[in-house]
Amino acid sequence: MKSATLLFLLVIILSLALNGCGPESSPTATPVNPAPASVSPTLAPTTPTPVPVTPTLPAPTPVPVTPTQPAATLTPVLSAPTPQGRTLVVTSTADAGTGTLRQALLDAQNGDTITFDPAVFPPTAPVAIAVTSELPHIRQGNLTLDASNAGVILDGSHTPGEWVAGLQIVMSNANTIRGLQVSNRSVG
Repeated sequence: MKSATLLFLLVIILSLALNGCGPESSPTATPVNPAPASVSPTLAPTTPTPVPVTPTLPAPTPVPVTPTQPAATLTPVLSAPTPQGRTLVVTSTADAGTGTLRQALLDAQNGDTITFDPAVFPPTAPVAIAVTSELPHIRQGNLTLDASNAGVILDGSHTPGEWVAGLQIVMSNANTIRGLQVSNRSVG
């Protein structure tokens, strides 16, 4: 901070001396910027441009590194991590509406898991979901449809026509279907 103050005072003293206002100025002082020979003597003398003062900050203190600190290591990522999503619970045996498998498939996003409430779908006494039309296609990717802790039968005998896909995976990867029983229709 002292050097900044000294620099500032030096700039002030130089400015006073150049403007002829200082205590040691005299009429015989030689101008710092004499006018070029082609300029007429009637022109006003130029005013010196003030020099901006930039404060000098102290240098940062280096942080000592001890040999006991482990070196940083990089771990290569071999594949993209599987997204961690929500868990949607099927709580109804109906074909459509709130809490149904159909609604869960409509609401599911990449990385979600659909499970079945074992109180509604007891593992020891499987319950059928009577599907009356094709279920929404699985397009999300990384979707898990897990009926392994419940007794779920996907029954397609109530769908019209000769062939209707009961559950279809379309253009998506890393989907998992566990423990789901399918009757009278296909899973593809």
